Amino acid sequence: DHVYEFMGGLSLTVKALTGKEPEAFMADYRNRNNKRVQNLKEAVSVEVRTTILNPVFIRERMKGDATTAEMFGEIFRNIFGWNVMRPSAIDKELYNELYRTYILDENQLGIQAYFDRVNAAAFQSMLSVMLESARRNYWQATDEQLKMSASLLAASTYRHGAACTEMVCDNEKMQEFVAAQLNPADATNYNHVLQNIRTPNASSSTDKSVILKKENISGDTDSSDSTSVNNLTVWILISTIGFIFIVFVIYRRRN
Repeated sequence: DHVYEFMGGLSLTVKALTGKEPEAFMADYRNRNNKRVQNLKEAVSVEVRTTILNPVFIRERMKGDATTAEMFGEIFRNIFGWNVMRPSAIDKELYNELYRTYILDENQLGIQAYFDRVNAAAFQSMLSVMLESARRNYWQATDEQLKMSASLLAASTYRHGAACTEMVCDNEKMQEFVAAQLNPADATNYNHVLQNIRTPNASSSTDKSVILKKENISGDTDSSDSTSVNNLTVWILISTIGFIFIVFVIYRRRN
């Protein structure tokens, strides 16, 4: 994610200021005997074809647990990030290939069963990226592709609860777009789950409208917050002492 954030951000800034997208390259040092510089689009294409679109890579990664499954969601979000920051870096056919690999499961890897078993939240994130990309016209999806993607997202949301990533729960325009692709019954169920997330008091204890969250390993929901506060306090103290010391040194030198 840092690559599209920083390199993509610089690229977008140059384009905004000059009206022209700058050239972009990446240095590939993975093989020390064949160091080379690649055009960014080539680098992205090589990466996706050796990882996210590679059946051998996918099959091996699917031997992992929920953390491994989340890696797929992260890569999908990174692809979306590149589309936002530098659309020319992404091949126009990539989304169709992702659709065939993960939604149609053309390699018969058991994609949906895997995510249902270990990390439904990651699969919902992947589907949401696909649908939001279509809504923003990054992916020129067919009606059939939209309906299939939306149907899988709605079904997963109803079975497992909503994975409240930035696209699943906080993007009302995308939610409306998804509901528009569903039949009336599925749209009602999908909207019901999301509505109960926005107004949790309205849901009963038996409702399926739960929110999928990342597991807190320590079991202490306040530990990360307290740690952050303590770290901030320490840094403020160190900074203050450092500032006083610098002022003291400057004062002694002048006198």
